[in-house]
Amino acid sequence: MKLAEHKRTDNRYCKIAVDIDGVLADVALGLSDMLSHINNRKIEVNDIKTYDLTNLGLPRSDHKQFFTRDFYSGLKPIVDSKLVNNLYEDHEITIITARSQYDGVIHDTNKWLVDNDFMFDRLIQSVDKSIPMENYGIEVIIEDYHKNCIDLSKKGIRSLLFEQPWNKSIKLNESETKYITRVNNWEDVLSYFVHKNE
Repeated sequence: MKLAEHKRTDNRYCKIAVDIDGVLADVALGLSDMLSHINNRKIEVNDIKTYDLTNLGLPRSDHKQFFTRDFYSGLKPIVDSKLVNNLYEDHEITIITARSQYDGVIHDTNKWLVDNDFMFDRLIQSVDKSIPMENYGIEVIIEDYHKNCIDLSKKGIRSLLFEQPWNKSIKLNESETKYITRVNNWEDVLSYFVHKNE
């Protein structure tokens, strides 16, 4: 998509990266449903306290068999996540995802974003999110995986750590909090960018 010229000249303009799972897509709810099915008992969203799902019944074998086209296409948008469209009006939005579970996952991801009316400038697949961030001069990422935020902080890259059950108990040290800001929801995200230059 071609960037609107007004974005480049606005003094509020910022290059922003946005993760999908856990930030735009409610992967926690999807995981809760999947794990409940596997275990034949209800697994609540708040039970998912880590990225290692083996303790909740996901077989350690090939996880790819569970993260299928049906799983991703069935995810619902996170509450208020369409507020990213407000950011799109003034900023450059790059969606970066580590999804790579099957051939065509990026095509399906793009379709999910469009079908759910998300507005963005580009979609990139990269496990190491620092690479596209550096290549495109992106200033900040909205991300739910604390390890990504910590790795980026070591390179001087800012991130908004979007609250999910798996990152609530993570303690950040002083050097990490210099680059990592916790946000509870999309209202917090918008507030961050409104007050960023004050």
